[in-house]
Amino acid sequence: MKVLFIHRFCGRGGVIVGIRKKFMGLRDLGIKADFLFIKDTGGTYLFDDIDINLYNPQNLTEIESILKNNHYDVISSIDCPEVHKILEKVPLNVKVICEVRTPYLIHRSYLKDGNLPVNIQCIVTPSETFKYLIRKELKDRFKDIPIHVIPNPVENNFLKLTENSFYNFPRKIIGWIGRFDETKNPTELFNIAEAFASRNNIEFYIVGSPPKDKVNLISSEIRKFKGRINFVWLPFIDHRKIHNFYNMLRISGGCFLSTSKGESFCNTVIESMACRCPVVASNIDVFKEMLEDGDCGSLYRLGNIKEATMAITRTLEDYTYRDKIVQNAYNKVKENLTIEKVSLQWKSLFDMLLNV
Repeated sequence: MKVLFIHRFCGRGGVIVGIRKKFMGLRDLGIKADFLFIKDTGGTYLFDDIDINLYNPQNLTEIESILKNNHYDVISSIDCPEVHKILEKVPLNVKVICEVRTPYLIHRSYLKDGNLPVNIQCIVTPSETFKYLIRKELKDRFKDIPIHVIPNPVENNFLKLTENSFYNFPRKIIGWIGRFDETKNPTELFNIAEAFASRNNIEFYIVGSPPKDKVNLISSEIRKFKGRINFVWLPFIDHRKIHNFYNMLRISGGCFLSTSKGESFCNTVIESMACRCPVVASNIDVFKEMLEDGDCGSLYRLGNIKEATMAITRTLEDYTYRDKIVQNAYNKVKENLTIEKVSLQWKSLFDMLLNV
């Protein structure tokens, strides 16, 4: 079996990390996967250690040629409506699916516009919450298309318990990772951090970069809090080393925090869960689903700074509670979200489509 995944960009975000994990899992099941992207935004290095075909065509004609010459069994467009007309030209035996992953409404406008291939077999999305949302956004003629939920997995190195007895962290570290934009909600993060300003035993590690057109605005926002909160700003951490970040949070006695207003899933949350790092997150529906309504992490009402600080304080100081949510979270990931188990879901879907 041969599969092609298509995405607009080859960057450093969750979609590209997800393609890397899909390749690894499918490879172990004997399925060959390639990746085609329209624009390289600095993520090709993520595939340096694996033998994958990366296609970066310069025009639509070149895309057509790649599809024609490689004889794929399944082609998956990941939020990439630019190629949907081309996908309508593939032979009937080639199964076309669309993955909807972006939490950004503007990037999902193609659903309401009805810009899906007429030969689409199904939609795949990573959570039940997002499946419900997508169904509401689909144009009428696509309302009955099957939507399958296949979650994002974690790589095995996240599940390995790492201890560091050679270094004692002077402070408990609260970590946050994300783009500095309205959806990821960094302003709420800074307000929560300011609520801990008087506590010298707590420090925030903030990982993320602003969009290019908002660098000055975000830098100004950060400077506003400089000197008022204890924080370290790291623009970027290589995904292949990010498990060390979650382990640092755990070993310090800290936690991972997400203030997001919207997600389709959330790799940083499941990675924290896998690393036995406790999670505190806003109570958006996706996080309720991922954290089992609080059994696998602590939820606070989005926008409620007092509730957020109380949730963090309990997670840091109530060790019985901390141990419970950490173990529940780890068990959930190990039982359901390993590359091996999620890859079997992909294989089952491909087999079903090809046997229709």
